[in-house]
Amino acid sequence: MKKLFSMLVVILLLSVTLSSCEFPQIPWLNNGGNGEPEEPEELTTKALLDNMSDAMDGLSSLEVNGKTKITLYVAATKMNIVGTSKTIFRVRSATNDSFTYFYNETDTTAKSAGIESNISTVEAFDDGKYFFSYSNDGRVKKMYSQNTSDEFMDYYTSQSDGIDIFGGYGKASHVKNADGTYTLTLKEYDSENADYFNESFGLPMENGGGRITDYVITVTVNSDYSITDIVIDYVFSNTEFSGSQTLTLTNHNNAEELSDAIDINEYTQVSDAIAVASYSKLISDRQNSKKGCFTFSMSQTATLAGSTSQYWENDKVSYGVNDDGYYFDIAAEIRGSKHTITYIDGKYKVDGELDKSTDHNDVTSKAFVDGLINPFGVQPSEIMDVTVSKSGRNTVYTFKLAPSYGAVVDKLTAIFQSAGATYKSANIHMEITVKDSELISLRYTAEALGEVRQYNSTYNMGLDIESVTDFTGGQYSGS
Repeated sequence: MKKLFSMLVVILLLSVTLSSCEFPQIPWLNNGGNGEPEEPEELTTKALLDNMSDAMDGLSSLEVNGKTKITLYVAATKMNIVGTSKTIFRVRSATNDSFTYFYNETDTTAKSAGIESNISTVEAFDDGKYFFSYSNDGRVKKMYSQNTSDEFMDYYTSQSDGIDIFGGYGKASHVKNADGTYTLTLKEYDSENADYFNESFGLPMENGGGRITDYVITVTVNSDYSITDIVIDYVFSNTEFSGSQTLTLTNHNNAEELSDAIDINEYTQVSDAIAVASYSKLISDRQNSKKGCFTFSMSQTATLAGSTSQYWENDKVSYGVNDDGYYFDIAAEIRGSKHTITYIDGKYKVDGELDKSTDHNDVTSKAFVDGLINPFGVQPSEIMDVTVSKSGRNTVYTFKLAPSYGAVVDKLTAIFQSAGATYKSANIHMEITVKDSELISLRYTAEALGEVRQYNSTYNMGLDIESVTDFTGGQYSGS
């Protein structure tokens, strides 16, 4: 039951992505249940849940349509988010319980202060090919790769972090309706489940402190115990916030494949498209860790007319969450100058002195450390290609990034502009090293070229940037 219901919460999350780098995640379906349901004279809630699990596991195909509506306030400005999703999956072989056909599409739009942003995704698995499409405000990237069913399932089932929306609740009740259906209600969830939704939605945001504290799940169940509807109503710490998500489950055992939904000619073949779909979760898992440590290094070298200027820094960082909230402890060395920066017990200090110049809280402090873990925040639409190499238990994914747009290009453009130059081109890569399904290092490199115009002459300016976030150095105990 845990795999099935984790699948359902994952599909709910497909409809909305506040952090804009979260990716769709996929359902699990078994071909064959655990026998006939038990129906005592007075069905207990536990028995109802068990019967639901058996009924859903016995399906060979299903269609799921989702809707999301959430209202937030960011820096006192209202933001409305609406999303839709459509998922179809089938087990083609009666002797193989792995998916052989899967299709999922999502569309999410956020509106705030007259500004509208849209993200849409498509994921599909069919005949040993995995397809991934990501569109961010019109920039579209489509890739596919050859993958086995096991590789696809390992990726997809890993995305829910083992969270079960039908576990962790404090109160459960159900009623049997006059038509033979059941209505199941679950509420008062533990903090781990609520935190899963917060992390998936990117809450609380830096300029908006509301977060999910609980949610109420209402499930409609047929007389044969198959699920037809799931509704999640969120409870926020800020009463101005509101949100709900719904799933409508149809075509039980009769879901049709979408024969014309994927045109392979529109997709570029790469070594591993699953890596493009999943890298952001590897990063967010580190950012949302309850306790962690890493080293961060950054170097910038600029050359112009034979002269060179350099910037570098090396940081040792420990961070996490304790009984008093979020904390970090940083030993920083910037061009030879050493400093300590801490945020502990709600107090932000630089070199041991309390800093009152700006407001600091758990949310802004976490955002600061998140920016050290991942200083550029690359979107999938910026990825042009991916290559894969292995060294022992380590797998290294190297992503070639677009030279004309994106987070790294924005950073390069700003640096060139500060020097009175114009950005022209760059060779940009993001390298992720994974060991035992965990991120152990994240490296960005950029070799950029710009131009400076002076006195009717044009001079070339070079700029090389490298940043490395490394989690392999062991626990840093702080200053």
